[in-house]
Formats: sequence, structure tokens, C-alpha cells
Amino acid sequence: MNSQLRELPVVYKGKSYSLSIRYRKTSKNLIVFLHGWGGTKESFADAFSSAALTGYSICAMDFLGFGKSEKPRDFSYDLLDQAKIVAEAVNSFKAEKVYLVGHSMGGGIGLLAVPFIKNLAMFIGADNNLAPNGSGYDARLASKQPLWVFQYFAPSVLALTSRLHPNRDVRTWSKWSREASQLGLYRSIRSLADWSDSGELLPRFEALPRKAYIYSENGKRKKDVVPKLDETITYEIPCSGHALMLDNPSDFYGTIARIIREA
Repeated sequence: MNSQLRELPVVYKGKSYSLSIRYRKTSKNLIVFLHGWGGTKESFADAFSSAALTGYSICAMDFLGFGKSEKPRDFSYDLLDQAKIVAEAVNSFKAEKVYLVGHSMGGGIGLLAVPFIKNLAMFIGADNNLAPNGSGYDARLASKQPLWVFQYFAPSVLALTSRLHPNRDVRTWSKWSREASQLGLYRSIRSLADWSDSGELLPRFEALPRKAYIYSENGKRKKDVVPKLDETITYEIPCSGHALMLDNPSDFYGTIARIIREA
């Protein structure tokens, strides 16, 4: 069955919001993909054509403030608030089994969403930070700036990066980031740094009964996260950097299918 782009209404704290999603209904088992900071649901476009995932329903969504989703100025953009909105969206599908896959910041949001998601079968982190002081130099630099500084410099930096950066994946990410609300980018990166430094993410991950961690061969998580985890739940994606689902989609989605099948 072909996937569809549509708007999904969500009510949170008495307010109505609209999320932009891409959804394919194939079975009662649903895989939900959550994108990273500055990303969009298009990060997971290849999931919908992956032969390995043919038997699963799939949903990829833009967080509030990102991609084509609503960009409210009165929203906190704290990861926990994003997580609760994600849970409301996921629960609306009434899936029998939910497999939650979170990349980078989406992994943090996914972890925080776990207690609120019905029929969760497994959480899969994808190159997301679980360690204090590990959210990245660029993220920390951005999070420490006053809002006006961020708003002044971010558009021009992203515009230049989207045209001139030698790495195609970085250029793609920069274009996606330009779709996002600057306020959403700013508040999200501050929240991401705070949650990373809280020391809560790793214990939350370790406490999950069914989990897995996918990491890139050439990324920093291989050094600062993977050694902290049981090797039986870690899976390396060869020939990949942080954007592992773009660098090596075949192995990325094939690994997800194998993890789910063997769970």
C-alpha cells in the first residue's frame, strides 16, 4: 500500500496542534520513526520503499516546529512536551505493537515518550546521545547563545551550509533545518543539552525490557555511548556517519527489521 502525506491533529494541554506525517498502513504492527534536531520526516523516506520493512505499517512525523508541522510560538519545545505529543499521535493509530525508532534528538524524545505509548513492543535508539556532555560541540555552542544571537546568525549559516558544505548529507540537513522554526530550533537544542546533562537518559534506556541501539561506524557514539551498553543490544551500521539512515539505508532498515524479527 502506498504511503500518504497528511496532517494529524493532536490535543495537548487543552490546545490543538497539527503534525505533518507520512503514513503507510500495512499491518497492525507499526514502526514509528522520529527525526533528529533540524531534521524532518523525510530523513526516513527510504523506509517506505525498504523491502525489509514490507510487512509493517510505518509512520514518520515532523515534530512541532519542524518540517511541515505547525510552528507555535507559545510552545515550550522541551523534549518532554514533544514526547507527550508524539505519544498522543502514536496512540491514535491503535496499533497492536509499536516499534519506536528515534534518531539523534528523536532518540531522546522517544525515550521520554516510552511511558506514555500504548502497546510499545520495543524502543530502538539510532545514534542518539545517552551520555552527559555528549550532545556535541556545535549543539552546545548554539544552546549557550542568547536567542537574538541565534536568530541573527542561524539563517545565514544554514543557507551557506546548504549550498557549500562538501558533505551531501550535511547540505540536506541544512536545507531541512531552514524549514524549521528558529524558536523551535533554539529551544529544542537547549532542552536537548539539558536532558543530555541530566544523566537520566542512560538509566531510562537501560531500564527498558526490550531495546536496541544502532550506531554509525564513523560517528562519535561508538566511543561515548556504545561502551556503556551491553554489546548484545548494539548494532553497527557500516559505511555511515551520524546520518546513518541516509548514508547506508539498506543496512539501516535491514538491521531494524532483523532486530524486530529476533526480539
